[in-house]
Amino acid sequence: MSGVSESAKLNRRSAAKKKVDYSAADEFEFDDEDNLPLSQMKGSATKKKKKSEKSPASKSKKVVKKVVKKATPVKAAPTAKSDSSIFYTSCDKGKLIQEVLVRWWYAIEWPGKACQESPGPNYDALSAFPGVFVCVAGDSVGEIIDKRDKASCPNFTNMCKKPASELKALAVKALDNQKIALEEAGEKGCPDYDNLNDVLKWVKSLQETAMEKEAAKTIKEYKLKL
Repeated sequence: MSGVSESAKLNRRSAAKKKVDYSAADEFEFDDEDNLPLSQMKGSATKKKKKSEKSPASKSKKVVKKVVKKATPVKAAPTAKSDSSIFYTSCDKGKLIQEVLVRWWYAIEWPGKACQESPGPNYDALSAFPGVFVCVAGDSVGEIIDKRDKASCPNFTNMCKKPASELKALAVKALDNQKIALEEAGEKGCPDYDNLNDVLKWVKSLQETAMEKEAAKTIKEYKLKL
C-alpha cells in the first residue's frame, strides 16, 4: 500500500488543472495606501486626523455700510423781475412814480372829455372805461372802439418820461386830494390818513436833481429798457 491514496492523487490532479480566474479582482478597489510601507501609512493617517479635526473656516460677513446722503434743500427759483419792478425799488424816482400811479385819478383827468363822445348811434359806452365803446347793432356788433389817448395814459412808461419836478407836483396834488376825500368821508385821523401825511412829508423832501442822477445811474447799472 502506497503512502498516498488513489483518491488524494486524483484531487491533486484536478486542482492543478483548474485555472485561476482573476476577473473578480475588478470588483474590488485598491487604495494606494495598501502598497505603502507601514511608516508612511502612519504619517498619512496622522494627516487625515489633523484635517478632520480642523473646523471649517467661518466665512466673515462683509458689513456694508449704507451711506445716507443728506438731503440738499431745494433752492427756490429766483423770481424774474421786470424792468419796472427794479426801477420802482432801486431809486427814489421809481418810488415816486409808484406813489403817483396808485392814486393818479386824484391828480390827472384821463381820459379827456373829448374822447368820451360816442362814435355812432349803434355804440354804447362802457361805464367802467370812459372813452371805450362797443357796437351793439348793425354789421359790426361786438366791435370795440377805444378813443382814449395812449400818449397821456397814466402808466409806467409815460411816467418815466416825465421830469422829477412834474412827478413831485403830481404826487403832492394826488395826496392832498386823497386827504380831502377822506376828510369828507369822515375818515380824518384814521390810519390811512396818517399814512398819507407820512408819504406827503417824504415827497416834499425829495430833491429833483438828485433823483434824476440816481435814476440815470440805476438805468445804466441794471441795463433797464424803460
